[in-house]
Amino acid sequence: MRRSAALVASILALALASAARAEEAAPPAAEAPATEATEPASATPQWSCETCPYQTGWQGDFGLDAFVAAGASAWSTRAWPYDDGVNLGLRADLMRLDADGTRVDVVARDLGLDDSMLMVEIGRAGRYEAGFDWWSKRWVTAEAARTPFDGAGSATLTLPAGWVRGDATTDLTQLASALHPVEMATTRERVGAHGTWWARNGWETSLAARIDTKRGTDAVGGSFLTRSTLLPEPIDHTTESLVAAATYGDKRWDVTLRYLLSAFDAGADSLTFDDPFLALHPTADQGQLALAPDNEFQQITVDGHYRTAGGIRLEGGAALGFGTQDAALVPATLNPGLAVALPRSSAAAEVATQLLYARAAIPMDAGVALRAEVRYDARDASTPQDYWTQVVTDTYVAAARPNVAYDHQKTQLKVEGDWTIGSVRFLARARNVTIDRDQEVVARTSEDQLTLEAHGPLLEFADWGVEVGRDLRDASPYAAPAGPAPQNPLLTMYPYAEMDRDRIALSFGAAPTADLSFALRFERRREDYAATEIGLTDRDDTGVGFDAALQVTEDMTLGAWYGRQTLASDQAGSTTYSTPDWSARSEDATEAFGLTFAAPWLTDALGLRVELDQTETTGLVAVDVGATDRFPETRSTLRRFVAMADYRWSERVELRFGFRLEDLRVADWALHGVAPDTVSNLLWSGQLEPDYELEVFELGVTMKL
Repeated sequence: MRRSAALVASILALALASAARAEEAAPPAAEAPATEATEPASATPQWSCETCPYQTGWQGDFGLDAFVAAGASAWSTRAWPYDDGVNLGLRADLMRLDADGTRVDVVARDLGLDDSMLMVEIGRAGRYEAGFDWWSKRWVTAEAARTPFDGAGSATLTLPAGWVRGDATTDLTQLASALHPVEMATTRERVGAHGTWWARNGWETSLAARIDTKRGTDAVGGSFLTRSTLLPEPIDHTTESLVAAATYGDKRWDVTLRYLLSAFDAGADSLTFDDPFLALHPTADQGQLALAPDNEFQQITVDGHYRTAGGIRLEGGAALGFGTQDAALVPATLNPGLAVALPRSSAAAEVATQLLYARAAIPMDAGVALRAEVRYDARDASTPQDYWTQVVTDTYVAAARPNVAYDHQKTQLKVEGDWTIGSVRFLARARNVTIDRDQEVVARTSEDQLTLEAHGPLLEFADWGVEVGRDLRDASPYAAPAGPAPQNPLLTMYPYAEMDRDRIALSFGAAPTADLSFALRFERRREDYAATEIGLTDRDDTGVGFDAALQVTEDMTLGAWYGRQTLASDQAGSTTYSTPDWSARSEDATEAFGLTFAAPWLTDALGLRVELDQTETTGLVAVDVGATDRFPETRSTLRRFVAMADYRWSERVELRFGFRLEDLRVADWALHGVAPDTVSNLLWSGQLEPDYELEVFELGVTMKL
């Protein structure tokens, strides 16, 4: 698949070269396009605007920023890409305009840092545009992680020579001396190029190519029945995509034909690792995990739009797609004591997708407008079906089960209309989503959604809004999965369950004076799964928000905001694989507030901006098994303070002085104090909870062209 990258690049280079040749062959700029009216020879000469801001040549600014950081950690780099010490980043916002209308834009952000982006575009109005873009982002998933395995980052993990296995982590006598740091982080990078060309006969063609890569190491669990190990998983993913499109039309209608190609290369197909514990099976001392498989998807799409003189808009389209996943399968087990043959060497997975849709928007008299949409989305899997002998964590063989080819047909119908009476606007929306499934636990679900809204003014300085809705989902009888049932037959997974949902949203905004404005919003969504015996039984999501702004002077603004969201859910379970005998309730809450001060022109040369905010989240799970018990509460608090000052040194030079403080504190019982050997049957990484206080001093210099 990596060869397709070169193919994509070659195709795009050829297209850009063709566009350049077409541009060279185009008539001079002074010649009027065929689609424009040509002035008669006796017409009055065109006047020129001497004061219009039409400036040729390069414009914009570029600069260098220095960030001096203290207190940086692996977790802090997720928000700010700074290491302790001096960090340098380049930025630019440049534009070049030529007399013939050719324009070049260059945008760069934080070049030289882990989070960077660069965009270059060139174009000429009505003729063509082409561009290149690149960005990179580093993402950390654990801090201070350690592992005893050698070969981290590769597809083979081995234990050091002399490793002594045991029944529990406390029996692994070489563990302490074998532990060494392992970086759990990935770097994502995207490189893309695109071009669009407009012809004078109504044609528009475009071509875009993109390569996304993800490199690094993440965490994955490997187990041998009752004993588990956190393993460093190698990440070497490449996704290449190509989109080609052609559009033809005029002012009233247009049709677009589009082709998509996407190919994914996982790099490694499996991860092999030594079992650090005493084998539960005499010959099961090594395990293997299959990693994400290579795959490819292609799709052809046709879209059309039509607009009448009376304002009616009609849209429609169809898409056909085909995906394959034919990577070679890894062995069912590496345990030589378990003789298991695969029914075929490849998954030979194939799926075809179909999409049909139509939309209409019809304006009517008396302030009424109607809109309607119908959408059909189908997925047909033609993967062959065989029975596969189950190998449970390389320890024992279970009964054979067939692979399931999940097919579905999804139909959506939506009708909405709005009606304005006086100054009040009413909106009603009805939607039905029906999904027919093949070989899944529920054959059909049908969900009806109804929404009513009203918005209008209040007095002379305020406005209000009300939105209410009700959703009902019906489901066909729940059936056990194909093959031996591994779950309680009373269990109902919530995406398939019958459900009632009530929704309400209230909003109010006011500007009592020319200098003061504020807004309030309340939202609540309540879900009830009354027919569910085992599984999610209800859920409640409530949110409130407030923000206000005060214009102190013409060049000075104060702002404040507050928000809180709570999510609570209840579920029922069974310890006896039968009727419910325990329940659990989880409650998560997020509360945030902030203050802002902005004075972009505190003086003729000085601007100031100050921000202060805090976000706090809590999570609690209570379990009722006859006597109430609860897990320890999880809590995180994030505080930020930012002060930035911009000083105009001269007409071309501006200086920026800034200070940022970010303080994150997390209390997570799942990580706190959990060393690699704390849990007897889990070889953990010993990673730390997010906890840092980052201070950053910023000095920036901006040069204007």
